[in-house]
Amino acid sequence: MTQKKEITPTAAFYRRILAVNVRFTRKKQELTQEQLAEQCGISPNQVSNIERKRVNVGLDILAALADGFGITASELLDPKWPKEAALRFSAEEKKK
Repeated sequence: MTQKKEITPTAAFYRRILAVNVRFTRKKQELTQEQLAEQCGISPNQVSNIERKRVNVGLDILAALADGFGITASELLDPKWPKEAALRFSAEEKKK
């Protein structure tokens, strides 16, 4: 009997998830890359590189992004976040 080999996500997988989630959340919050960078204390170039999957992000930057968005770091790394965030943002807009 053969055992199934567990697949471990790679760094490239998390870079892609982070890129999608940062871009999605930034646009939902109607922020430019420059505005997000200012909120997070990082450079606009770093935001651009993150969204284009060009850099590995350290924990300090991940925490700064999460804090800037008002969400958790785990949400930024969650593959399901865009769908859940879309529902959350539309519920918040309906309350206004």
